[in-house]
This record gives sequence, structure tokens and C-alpha cells, in this order.
Amino acid sequence: MENGEPQDGGTVQSVDRAMRLLELLSGATGGIRLTQIARNAGLSPSTAHRLLTTLESRRFAQYDPLKRTWHVGQTAFSVGQSFVHRHAYSAAALPILRRLRNETRETANLGACIDGDLFVLEQIPSREIEKSLCGVGGRLPLQYSGMGKALLAAFAKDQWNSEGPSRSRLSASSLAQISEQGFAVDNGEINPDLRCVASVVYDHRSEPCCAISISGAAHRVSDARIEQLGAIVRDAASELTSIISRH
Repeated sequence: MENGEPQDGGTVQSVDRAMRLLELLSGATGGIRLTQIARNAGLSPSTAHRLLTTLESRRFAQYDPLKRTWHVGQTAFSVGQSFVHRHAYSAAALPILRRLRNETRETANLGACIDGDLFVLEQIPSREIEKSLCGVGGRLPLQYSGMGKALLAAFAKDQWNSEGPSRSRLSASSLAQISEQGFAVDNGEINPDLRCVASVVYDHRSEPCCAISISGAAHRVSDARIEQLGAIVRDAASELTSIISRH
């Protein structure tokens, strides 16, 4: 079969492979070498190189000759931004996120459940020098992230005991506690050095549509601050809910 012909199911192999390379590039914040991306994609280095140079010609990928690493290109960023701006609440959330960052001195985030994962839509980084758990466009497991937990707890209570993968590690009692206190906490399930406090945002139909969080170093987002930070994040989520509900 020629590389550009449709596979069974109507997909085009070369396009599918190129999209896989883009996904790998997006997860490599410091760039990735050709041999590694080829290995991760299950391709030969020559095939991976042809696809990457094609992506580079359209500015979806960028090559750093000094470090000999590949990175996401400008066009990929622009396409991703257009997806983010589809969500009307992203624009409404930005001033709230900036204020939240300034008040708590931690990174402020906006996320939504997309295809069963927590997808980061917006982020206002902390002025502290630190690495965030996940940047804009990144994905996290719902059940391990603060925003994901807040969204799961906001779903209908009759779904709390379902056997779906999103709830496989969260008990009904844990979800009930999150619902009662109005915020969820990521206690370093993904990275033990980072913690997150999150609260859900509702749309005009009173359905959970996204979540707001602050994230920071575990020694700053300490047990002593959780209640205070939880109240601040909960108020920010309520403010965004009010704005969205009017539209």
C-alpha cells in the first residue's frame, strides 16, 4: 500500500503518523531527538525524518540544529489556540485567573474534560520559579488532577458508583466530600512535589463545564493553607459561573 492511501477505516497512514509525531512533540517541552521520536512512534528514523521535515515546511514542527532536537512549531500553536478560543469561557476566565494568581502567588489554571481527560485550556504562571505540572494544551488523568476531581464530583450523583475508568480510583465518599466542601485537592498523585486546589464551574444550564485551580510547590500549598486556598478558588469558580450563566 502506498504511504498516502487510505487504510482500513478510511484513515490515511501518512497523516495518522504525522499527527502521532505532533502529539509526541507536544509532550516534549524540552524538545526531542529524531531517534527518540522515531522509537516512540514505532517508525524508522528515515520515515520519521521525512514526516518531520514535511511538518517543518508548514511550520507545524521546528528543528533546533544546535541541540539537534525537534519542537512544536508556530502553526501548531496557532491551531491549538483556535481550539482553546472555541470555549467562550476561556476569555471570561483570564482576568479571574490573573487575579487568582496574584492573590495566591501560585499558578492559576482553567481546564475542561475532553475525551475523558483533563485538558488545560488556560494558565497564568506563578511568578515563583518552578515547573508547572502541565502547560496549556496538556492532558492529565481526571482522577489524579485537582480540576479533574472537581469535575467528577460535580457529575450527577447517580454516576458516582459507575465502573467507568474515570471513577475507578475515586470512591463515592471522596466525591461526596469534594461536593460538600466545594473544592478538590490533588495531593501530589502525579508529582509529589506539586499540589493543586480546584473548584468546578457551571454553565447556563447548571451543568459542569470547566474547572479553575491553583497549583504550586507542596511546601507552599500546605495543609495549613488548604482551607484558605480552597475558599479563594471556590469563590473564583463561582464568579466565573455567574459570568457564564449570564450568556
